[in-house]
Amino acid sequence: MITGRDELFSLIQSMSKSEKRYFKMEAKRSGEKRSSNYLKLFDALNDMDEYDEAHLRHKFRKEKFIDHLPSEKRYLYQAILKSLRHYRSEKSANAQIKEMILDAGYLRERGLYSQALKMLKKARKQADHYQDALALLEINLIERVITLHLKEKRYDEQLGALKEEKQGLIDQLREEFHYLDSMDDSMIKVIQTFKVKDTASKELLKLKVQELEQRDTSSMSSYTLYYYYSLLIFYHELLGQAKKTIGYCHLLVEWWDERPQIKEENFTSYRIAMSNLINSYYSNKQFNEVLPLIEKLEREEPKNFHEQSILFQKVSITKLLYYMNVGDIEGGQQLIEHIQAEMDKYQSNKSSSLSLMGNIAIYYFSTEQYHHCLTWLSKIINETPKVYRHDIQFLSRLLNIICHFEIGSDSEILESLLRATYRFSSQETSKRKKKSERGFELEIVSRMKKLLNSPDYERKKVLEELQSYLKEITPGTKAIPGADELLLWVNSKITNRPLIELIRDENY
Repeated sequence: MITGRDELFSLIQSMSKSEKRYFKMEAKRSGEKRSSNYLKLFDALNDMDEYDEAHLRHKFRKEKFIDHLPSEKRYLYQAILKSLRHYRSEKSANAQIKEMILDAGYLRERGLYSQALKMLKKARKQADHYQDALALLEINLIERVITLHLKEKRYDEQLGALKEEKQGLIDQLREEFHYLDSMDDSMIKVIQTFKVKDTASKELLKLKVQELEQRDTSSMSSYTLYYYYSLLIFYHELLGQAKKTIGYCHLLVEWWDERPQIKEENFTSYRIAMSNLINSYYSNKQFNEVLPLIEKLEREEPKNFHEQSILFQKVSITKLLYYMNVGDIEGGQQLIEHIQAEMDKYQSNKSSSLSLMGNIAIYYFSTEQYHHCLTWLSKIINETPKVYRHDIQFLSRLLNIICHFEIGSDSEILESLLRATYRFSSQETSKRKKKSERGFELEIVSRMKKLLNSPDYERKKVLEELQSYLKEITPGTKAIPGADELLLWVNSKITNRPLIELIRDENY
């Protein structure tokens, strides 16, 4: 049941182009009389930038179905989920295993035991292949029910073997969940700061890591080993042990590479493992290791278009960050040209597109190509709804002010941009949870106004005051997009050095 009025809208907006196309084709093939109504509703919601029920009711005021809109929305919601299940089952081995188990259950209920066992045999083969212990447990349960019912020759031995298998699977899952629970428990404790706060806690964690690293991994199941590596990555990152973190990140990536079928089936998790390895090298400023890993990830070929789009976005942003950090302006420019050529093809949702455009704007800003930066900022500010990614929206407005200042725009333009940015942050205040975030935004606009209106002989003093403020704000506030970029620009103005030069100095 839909509990919020915009859940259907959110579901539709989250779908990839290929999923939407599949849904519409399936609806048309069904031939249902009702399908024409919910396809109209689907298209209307798909075209919206934000949910507006009043607009929806006005648009379909002459249609009979609008009188019972809530039931039409529920019907459409369920129809989309059904379509997504079918879409996924055609491409996902896990979904196919689940469907075979369901089919075996239906056959068993009708007394077609030999057909049910035949279906379970196929499901078991695939579950074994993908090392799916949960599916194997479910298969085991149905096989036991059928074995007891049939009572064929030596059925007691068959039951004994199934019970033994069951216990082995439960032991395997218990071990896997032990490592997963340990990681979740640790994450809950440090989720706010992502660090171990005191010396005593750090020493306890070191002892725990030493004990973990002494364990024999040769007898671990595949997924136990996966969670084991993941837990050690997390712990070493907490302890600030970069070399160990990178080492276990490599082992986790190797785990995926040694299991190509599982990697294909769970590509998102593999992509995250690769991203964590790349980010570990970034954090350790080992940029020479980064580009080969990005190119390795870029060569991957996910089997569905949605994941291809996400991969395109993540690789583009990571590679752009690499060129910016090493100061390779030519490489960055060539990459942006490639991104522009492919962007329409791989456009997934508005939030992802904003993230990519925002990073391109940051690249041009960091390389002081202010006119190019303004082109991309204009796309974000004028062509995308304000409800998406407030963080990027505010950053874009802040950079817009700075770029116009740098290219010598007159004071009236700068005043207008300052007023518009202040209005944007004020209007959006109620939609954000952290007071520190909105306080930061409004304070920055106020300080930027003071800076831009100050005479030349006072400007350095105002810049130094802004620099002190940015250095003193809390870590939680400093994480807001805009703080780092603004501090970099302020340092550049005070030292009279190019932005890219300061970035290189910081990284090497």
